[in-house]
Amino acid sequence: HVTGVQTCALPIYALGLHVTRFDQVASGLIQQVLVSNSGSGGNGNSGRIALQYQNVGAIANRGWEISGSARSGPLTLTSALAFVDSHVQQLAAGYSGDLRRDDRILGVPAATASATVAFTRPDWNASVGVSRATDWIEYDRVGLAKAYANFDRRTVPLIGAELRGFWRDYDGNTHLRASFSRQLGPRLSFLLGGENLLDQQRGEPDNVTILPGRTITTGFRASFH
Repeated sequence: HVTGVQTCALPIYALGLHVTRFDQVASGLIQQVLVSNSGSGGNGNSGRIALQYQNVGAIANRGWEISGSARSGPLTLTSALAFVDSHVQQLAAGYSGDLRRDDRILGVPAATASATVAFTRPDWNASVGVSRATDWIEYDRVGLAKAYANFDRRTVPLIGAELRGFWRDYDGNTHLRASFSRQLGPRLSFLLGGENLLDQQRGEPDNVTILPGRTITTGFRASFH
């Protein structure tokens, strides 16, 4: 359920500002939790582990979302900024994972920001955009992978609250994109686009994921009636 949402819009000629305050509580969320699994006929020292889906409990999300736009002739600027405080409000009975009451939720950035500048003419348009998510907590996946490769339940902490030792802070990367299109005729246009122009491939959402690198696409668009 969602409570306390307040939104206002302030258009001034070619300017626009939207501010949203949100305060919500989500319940019944599921997390994959590592549990000890001795197997049939085994014992607690077998060192086996398994994944189990468990109800986490209630998660509180509070924050602000701000977006704005400005236009002057063919030039348009749009931007967005969000601040989020996402934390555990209450744990479900029987939950045995690594989260505790008042913990920040893993993988949720505390702030995200983006801005796009576009220039539009009758026969062509171009835009440049930048975005960044920053300040979140996730697992040290490299450390976990090394621990799993040499797993021994008697010496390596990989169950429940012991996983908290593998939490680490992430700060994210800045991503740059651009696009250009030109009308070549009544039914034909040329397209050029670029994503991740700064070629940032590591560091989000964790330290093992490799994101697509710098990508340039080009082509023609034809329309038929």
